Formats: sequence, structure tokens, C-alpha cells
Amino acid sequence: MISKIQKGTGFLGVLDYTMGKNGAEQIGGNMAGETPRQLAAEFGAVRDHSPTCTRPVFHASLSAAPGERLTDEQWQDVGRDYLQNMGFDPDKHQWVMVRHIDREHEHVHLVANRVDPENFRAVSDKNDFRRTQEAVRQAEVQHGLTHTPSGGRNGSQTAPKPFDQGKAAEMRRVIDTSIKNADGNRQKFIENMADQGVAVKLNQASTGHISGVSFQAQEGPAIKGSELGRGYKWQSIQSRLDGKELGPANGKTRGAKPVPVSRLGASGARKSGITDDPTMAIDRMAKIVGQAITKTVIGGARKGLSGAISKAIPKSLGHEM
Repeated sequence: MISKIQKGTGFLGVLDYTMGKNGAEQIGGNMAGETPRQLAAEFGAVRDHSPTCTRPVFHASLSAAPGERLTDEQWQDVGRDYLQNMGFDPDKHQWVMVRHIDREHEHVHLVANRVDPENFRAVSDKNDFRRTQEAVRQAEVQHGLTHTPSGGRNGSQTAPKPFDQGKAAEMRRVIDTSIKNADGNRQKFIENMADQGVAVKLNQASTGHISGVSFQAQEGPAIKGSELGRGYKWQSIQSRLDGKELGPANGKTRGAKPVPVSRLGASGARKSGITDDPTMAIDRMAKIVGQAITKTVIGGARKGLSGAISKAIPKSLGHEM
């Protein structure tokens, strides 16, 4: 059996994901609700008693070995033992189990509340990525399941998988929505992504510089931001959070407007430096006036200064002013 775990701040997003898949079926747990919103309200009522627990959501996916089939009752027993091995009390802590049938291998999703409904203390998440592997090994022995090698920080299988282009559009949508609702806050963006079942992995050096980003959904391989398009590289995402954003569709800077050239035409504008921009016209005027004054004084011209200036200024520039 293979496990993959994540922690998050909000229950509704992960419940929408786990219960919104085609064919998803709630097969276990100790909750009264039947819809994502009902369940999220139940979870939230307990979570609100522990404001110091910033990530109350525990989400685990458990996948059987290829070809292995379990009944709903067997999955329920596996889920209860797994939660207990992870430090939860399945008779007390809130949890729900949902079966998915969108993959060749059988798998279920467990969503649990880390907050104890009696003393409102949170289940420890210390070394939980190591503990999930141990819990899976124990479940395999307890229920006679096929041993499946696993590895990686979250216990998921590390065999390389091809990038699924079919999921790219959905990932972009999740990123766009998370940025929009982040109010310019990077941590809030990461939390929004986690609420929708996507972990954000930053390639960050010891100096704090971030050179890249990848996104890990509940199932499937991690996707680099650069694979999703220019607007989804970390630098672009940071710019979008800062409000100088690159548009998600084509990466072009938002709000940029073309500056029209003057009536001289493009080539004439390039030669004279004249444009319809008043500031540029004023700068050009000052330069011409300065040249006229210098020529008048140095050359000892008999004509008045005003005449020299008038002659030096192009008619088109005077019209622009």
C-alpha cells in the first residue's frame, strides 16, 4: 500500500476535491454530514476551539497494490488502523473516508481533524512523513495486504511518471484562483493552494532566494511552474501577487498601453525624438531652446533671441505643445 499525506488550513477545499470526483463515494468515517459543505461545518465547529492549530486538516490518500481489491468494510478497517497508527483516535477524532475509482489502482482519501473534540489539543505532526510509511507497513501486516515499496518525503511512490498535459489547465485554474484570493500575501497563496489539494514546493536557497517552484497535486507527479507557462514561473507568480502581474493566459504585462507616435509618422518621430507624450515634447523643447541660446551668444547673431528660438523650433513641435 502506498500513502501520501498533506496538511492544510481549510476543510472545504479538500472535501470539494475528494468528493467532487466522478464516482467518488463516502464509505467511512464518524461524521453526520453528507456534502462537502456540511462536513466542513462539522470540522470547523471543533477546529475553532483550537486557534493555535494553524493546520488542522490531515489528508491522506491510501492506494492498494496494483490488482488488489478491498471491500468498503476492509477499507474502513484499514483506515481506522492507519489513523490510530498516526496518533488519532478513530472513535473520537473527526474523520471521513472517500473511495475514488478514477485510477486503475484502488485508493481512498482520508480527511481527519487534528484537533481533539474533547480537549482541543492537536495531534502531533512531528515526523509525520516518516510515521506514515511506518503506519502503512503496519497496516499491510495487520490486514495481509501486498507490500508495496514506497519512498520520498511523503511516503509516495518515487517511480517517475510522465507529465500529464491533461491536468495543466486545471492546475492553472487553481493557481489563478489562489493568487486572486491571496490579497498579495505569499503565505496566503500557499495556504489557498493547500486548501485545494495542491502543495507548493519552492526551490529556495539558504540565502532566501527562490529560483523556481513546482506544484504537487494529491495524485500524479509534481509539475514545474515553467511547464505550465511563463505566467506560472515563480518570478511571475510573485509579480502577480505584488500587483505588477503577468497575465495568466499569455504572460503579457497587464495595463500596458501602446504609446502613439506623433503625426510626423514613425520614422519622423525616431529622427526628431518627438512623440505625443507632453513630457517628451517639453524635454525636446528645452533642448532646442538651449541650443538656440548657445548659437546666438557664441555666434554673435544680430537677430533677437526670440527670433532664433522661433526659427529653431519645428512647426510640428509647436503644434504638439
